[in-house]
Parts: sequence; C-alpha cells; structure tokens
Amino acid sequence: NLVDNSEDNCVENKQDLASQVPQWIETWGKYVLTQYSTASHMHEDAYAQALELVQEILLATTQGDSCIAKQGKNTAILATLIANDQVAQTEVAPFVQDDEFVYLYRYWQLEQRLATQVLRLKQQAIQQVDVSAYDDLLTDEHQKKALVSAAKNAFNIITGGPGTGKTYTLARIIAVLHQAIPDIRIAMAAPTGKAAQRMGEALQNSLSDPKLHSFGLDQDLFNPMTLHRLLGLGNQHVPRFNLRQPLPYDVIVVDEASMLDLNLATMLFEAVPEHCRLILLGDANQLASVDVGSVLADLQHVELLKENRVNLLTTRRFSDDALIGKMARFIQQQKHQQLNEEQILQDFENEVVQATEIQNIVLQNDVQDVIQLEYLPEKITSAELESYNQKLSFGFQPYFETLKNYLSKDENSDEDIEKVVKAFDLYRILTAVRHGTLGLEQLN
Repeated sequence: NLVDNSEDNCVENKQDLASQVPQWIETWGKYVLTQYSTASHMHEDAYAQALELVQEILLATTQGDSCIAKQGKNTAILATLIANDQVAQTEVAPFVQDDEFVYLYRYWQLEQRLATQVLRLKQQAIQQVDVSAYDDLLTDEHQKKALVSAAKNAFNIITGGPGTGKTYTLARIIAVLHQAIPDIRIAMAAPTGKAAQRMGEALQNSLSDPKLHSFGLDQDLFNPMTLHRLLGLGNQHVPRFNLRQPLPYDVIVVDEASMLDLNLATMLFEAVPEHCRLILLGDANQLASVDVGSVLADLQHVELLKENRVNLLTTRRFSDDALIGKMARFIQQQKHQQLNEEQILQDFENEVVQATEIQNIVLQNDVQDVIQLEYLPEKITSAELESYNQKLSFGFQPYFETLKNYLSKDENSDEDIEKVVKAFDLYRILTAVRHGTLGLEQLN
C-alpha cells in the first residue's frame, strides 16, 4: 500500500514529525543506526537526517503503509542499510529501495510473495463451467458478469457498496458451481469471527431463496470460519496450510476482504491449491485492515486483473437520494480533503442534516431513513447522561416488552426464545469509541 506523496500526507509532513513518533519508533530508529558502520562518524546533521528517514519508514507502517515515496529524500545517507530490489532477492537488509519507494525488508518481501501468488492464480487452470442455462438466476448485469467471471476464472474479486447484493450474488455462484461440479469442496471464511458469523447469516438468508431450492444445497455444508482457523494458524502464527501443504478445497471464498493485510493475504494466497477458485468479496471503502497493507483496494487498481474483478453498482438497500447514502458519500469524500473539524461539521450540516436535539423515532418496516445530529457537551452531567441513555434505549422498547413477557412465564418454548432474540436483533447502537461516558464498554 503505497504512501501517497501528497502535501497533506501526515508521513510526508515533517513539520510535526517528532510529535507523531511513538517511543518505540525512536528507540528502534536509533538501534538500527547503531548497526550502521559509519554512524559514529556521521556529522550531527547527517545523523539527524538519517534518523528522520528511518522514523518516517517505521511511522508509515503504523498507518497501514508498507513503504514511503523516495522522492525528495536522501536515501544515499543510509546506503549500507538499503538494498535495491535486485540485491534484496539474495541478501537481507533492513530496508529495500524498489523503483521510487523505500520499504522495510519484511513488507517488501511480503509484497513480492503476494505478487507471485496473484500471478499464479491469474494464470491457474480450472474446470470451466457453462452458465448459459442459469441466465434467469440474476437480472442485474453486474451480478451476471460476476457469475460468468467465477465460472471461468480461478481468481475473482467481487466488490460493491452496501446493498449491492454481494452475498446474494455469491449464493447463486455457489449454487451453480455446486451443481456443475460433483463433490465440489467449498470453504467460506472471513478475517474476524464476527464477520464470519455475519457471512453465515447473510448466506443462509440468500440460500433460502425459492429459486435455489432445486439446486439441493445443504446449508450445513457452508459454515464460515475465520481465516486463522482456515489456515490453521496457531499461537506461533505459523500456518498449517501453506505452499507445501495447500488447503484441501476447490473453492475458497473470503468475505470482508477489505480487512486483508499483507501478511494474512500472503499466507492465504500461498495456501490456495492448484485448480482451485479464490473469490474475494468486499468493499474497499469499508473495514480497512488493522495491520500493514490494504490488499483489496490495491488489487482493484491492478490493470492485469481487469478481467478478474467485478464491481457491483446497483444498491437495493436505499435509493440514490436517501439520507444514509448522502452521509456515506460525505464520509468517503473526507478522505481526499484537508479540512478542519469546524469546516467538516459545517459542510455536514449543509449537505446532510442540520444539528438539532435527537427525537424518538418509532421503528417500523416501512419507516423512511432518518438522520439526526446532536452535539454533546464536553462535560456530561448525570442528568444529561440519563437523558442520552433513555434516547439510545428507545429503539430497544420492543425487545424490553418481549423480554418482560418471556420472564413473566413459568415455562417458555423455543419459539418464545426466538422472539426475544429477533426483537433484540431489530436495533443496534454503534459508537466510534471504546472508552468514555458513551463508549462501547459503558453502553454495553
């Protein structure tokens, strides 16, 4: 994931570099330079310049970037610590300069390994499937294109925003492959346990479509798991399945692929066996990886993979003029702007919704989308906190009533339990912070 060499990039902006550098980066930067044979003889200014360069490279990794742009930097000052991409093929150095970018050796090597596997999968031979008889399964042109792609390609990237039918399309792809190839072995996975659980729920809903009943799919065959479990990653973080011992599947599907970092993606791709299909599902604008690298976003821009990727465009979850859509687009636009907080909030009020006091909304199946904005005081009193909690819990009223009814009975059936769970599932509170008065822990 290449660091953007724009003026607003915080790694490139040196004015407050010192304030951004964590203690471990400062310590490791100095340690690396002590290994530099002539460090003790370097002029004070040269040493400071070398240390700053090392810190920039390390700092980039904390922000998800595997490298920094070489432009405008004196990389010669670290000559004995930086290998070029040719030398790095056979020798290990702390840093690698490849084209116009400077990497930590670890991330350069991971990118090389991943690129090798992407090319292998691009060229991998698989059993072709004729999908002409299944034209009525899908009506959207982009979803049909995804089905055709999965039928003929070993490597497939299916992306799309919320409500564009990624899981809906996947269910039909799986149904067709399952019917066309006897005894096909299919693995479903996601980067986290929660994502795997949601994948299973969404897939179960999609497979229950009457159009798919004739395919005879047993939903028990598709139990999504985490990628760590799929790869057999133990405490030592060494995968059981790898290049030498590949996974025993004919199709591997990974949902929420935007969370794939360089290391996890490399291990996954290396474990894909010959004649196997790999299908990545996700939205590059959501759920970025925690570690270094945004693999899905970068693969979307590789020209060689043009025939291997399909972007679903038509959303059925909300209309183009829906407030939730306007808010999502506004948030995405902020990635490319450098505005202060006051300006962002002012723009949000002008483009999406004015700030008021949050009002209760009666939740119904046909309720129109509503967005409300209320600014919280810096210090929240006990009375104010009680008021906010009451507002937030209003959406749980159907759950509270169902739970009271459940608790009032001496005996309850499975149906009663299901009613409670369904009522709880109707409403969600999302918060951007874990700690604090209205953070995740307190709300829970």
